[in-house]
Amino acid sequence: MSLHTTDGRTPITSVRVSSSSGPSVRPQRIAPTGSVDVLRDPTAPLRHGVLSSSLGAVSVCVAPIVGVTSGAGSGSLPGILFVVFCTLVVPVLAFLSLVRGRVGFGGALLAGSGAVAVGFAVIDVQLLTGTIDANRLELFRPLSAAVLDPGAGAYLVLVGHVLIALAGVGGLVAVGRASLLDGYGDAGSAAGRIGGWAATLAAVATVVLAGALFAPPFDSADPVFLVATVVDGPTLLAVGSALMAVAALAVVGAGLSSVSTSAASGALIGTAVAALGLVGTRWISAATTQDRIGSGVGSIAATAAATVLLVVGLSVPALAHRTRDAPSVKPIAAPAAKMGKSARARAAAEAAATARARSTRRHAIAGATGVAAGVLLAAGALLPLLRVPDGLAEPNILGARIAVLGAVVLVLLSVTLFFSELAPSVRPTVGVFWVAAVMCATPVLQALVLALGVPEVRMGSGAVLIGVGVVVTGVTGVLLWVAGSAEREDVDTSIDQSPSQATVWTGALGALVSVVALGLPLYTSDETAAATFAEFPWGWDAWGQALFGVAVVVTVIVAARARPARGAALLWGAAAGMAVHIAGWPLLEVRGGASGPGAGALAGAVGAAMLVAAGVARRRTRR
Repeated sequence: MSLHTTDGRTPITSVRVSSSSGPSVRPQRIAPTGSVDVLRDPTAPLRHGVLSSSLGAVSVCVAPIVGVTSGAGSGSLPGILFVVFCTLVVPVLAFLSLVRGRVGFGGALLAGSGAVAVGFAVIDVQLLTGTIDANRLELFRPLSAAVLDPGAGAYLVLVGHVLIALAGVGGLVAVGRASLLDGYGDAGSAAGRIGGWAATLAAVATVVLAGALFAPPFDSADPVFLVATVVDGPTLLAVGSALMAVAALAVVGAGLSSVSTSAASGALIGTAVAALGLVGTRWISAATTQDRIGSGVGSIAATAAATVLLVVGLSVPALAHRTRDAPSVKPIAAPAAKMGKSARARAAAEAAATARARSTRRHAIAGATGVAAGVLLAAGALLPLLRVPDGLAEPNILGARIAVLGAVVLVLLSVTLFFSELAPSVRPTVGVFWVAAVMCATPVLQALVLALGVPEVRMGSGAVLIGVGVVVTGVTGVLLWVAGSAEREDVDTSIDQSPSQATVWTGALGALVSVVALGLPLYTSDETAAATFAEFPWGWDAWGQALFGVAVVVTVIVAARARPARGAALLWGAAAGMAVHIAGWPLLEVRGGASGPGAGALAGAVGAAMLVAAGVARRRTRR
C-alpha cells in the first residue's frame, strides 16, 4: 500500500505487509525534504496503554487486601481470585502483543477492556456513595443494616478501573495508527472472513450479555443482602450497567466490521474478559457462598454469553486462516533524490501539512467542546435538579439516568477527536450522536417543566447545568460541521462514491423504522406515560425524539453520497443514538402494575440493527 499526501500526487512511504492475519508493518521512509511523515509510531500509545492497564490491574488486585470497608464480612475468595485473573490477563496479553509486534491485536484488546471498564468505574462509585447497596459479594458481605463507610480499597478499585479505561484510549490510538500501515485495502470485514455463523454467534452472545446485565445478578434470602433488578436499584448501578452494555455492543460491532481479523480477535477477547470480571465474578461468588445467596438469572446468562464471546474471539485467527488472502502490495519505485528536487512536490507537501494541522486543530476544538458538554450534562443530572420547600421530599427524576448515559457516551466519543489518527473517522459518528445526547436530556427538561408548576418549587443547580449543557452540545454540532468542512477540502470529488442499491434500501428502511420507533411509546407502565408523537401538545421529550428522528433521516441521505468510511461512521452514529434511546426503556420505566417494553423499544431495536447493517454495507463499498 502506498500512502500519499493529501494532494494525491506526492508519495510519502512504502509499506511491506506480511500475509499473516496480523500485519507486520515496516515503513520505509523515502519522503522528500519538507514533507511530513504521517505514519507515526503505533507502538508508543500501545506502550502507554500497557503501562496504564498494568497499574490499574495492580490497583484493583490490591484493593481487597487493603480493605474496601469495615464492619462487614470478608468477600468470596474464589471471586477475588477470579477478579485478579480477569484483571491481569489483559495487560499480560497486551504486553506480549507489544513484544511480538502485533499492535492491532494488543490495541484492540486494551480498547475492548477499557470500554467495558468505563461502566465498571461508574458501578464502583456506588462503593463510595452507598457501600451497603453495591452488592459486591467478592469484596465484602454486609452483616447488618448498619451504614458502611468506604475504605481505602474502594478508592483503589475505582482508580484501577479508571486507569484501565484510559488504557483503552491508548489501545484505540494504537489501532488507528496501525490501520494507516496495514495492507488489506479492499479486503472484506472480519465478519465475512471468519464465517457467517461465527459472526452471528458473537453478535447474539453480545446482545444476550447486554440484556442480562439488567436482570437480577443474585437470588438472595438474606434480609440484609437485598437484591433487585438493576433498573430498580441505585442509579449508579443502572447507569454503569447501561454503559457496559452499550460498550460491549459497540466494541464487538466495530471488531466484526474491521478488516483486520487480528484487531477483531483482540476486541472480542478484551470485551469478554472485562465483562467476565463483573458477571463471572458475581456467579462464582454466589455459587461459593451458598448461605441464603445464590446466582441470579442475570449472572448465569451473562457469564454464559461472555464465555461464548471469548471462545469466538479466541477462534478468530483459526477461522480466518481458511479465507486468508494476502493483499498485493507494490513498493514505490520513485527515487527519493528525484522527488527531493521537485519544488512542486515540496510545496504540495507543505500545503498538505498546513491543511492537516488546521484539520487537527479544529477536530481538537470540537472534541474539547463535546467533552465540556458531556460533563455539564452529567454533572447537571447528578446534582440536585430542584429546590423544594422544607418538609417535602425531592422528586426522583428518572430522566437523569438516561441523561447521564448519553452524556458519558458523548464524552467518550469526543475524546477520540483529540487524536489525529482517529478524529476524521470518528467525527461523523459524533456529528450524529450529539443530537442523541440532546434527546437524552429532554426527559429531564420535561420533568422540570412539570415540577416547576408546583408552588414554591425552584430550579436547582443541576437544572441550570443541564440547560447550559444542551446549548454547549449544540455548539459542538456546529464545530463538528466546521471540522468536517476543513477535512473535506482535499477530497477528490471525481471519485464515484455511489452506494449499492442494497445499502440505499437498507438505510432508508432503517431510517423509516427508527422514526416510527421514536414516535411510539418506549415503555408501558401504569404509573407514568412514555413520550409519543400521538399525544398533543408535545412535551420536551417528544420534541427531542422528533429532533433525533430528523437527524436519522438526514444522516441516511448524507451517508449515501459520502465517502464509504465516513458514510458508515454516520450510520453507526445514528445506530448508537438509537441504542441509547432503547436503553431508556429500563432506565426510565417505573416498575409497578402492567409494565414492560413498549412498541418503540421493539421497533427501535429493528431500526438500529438495520442502520448497523447499512453502515457495514456502505463501509465495504469499493471506491
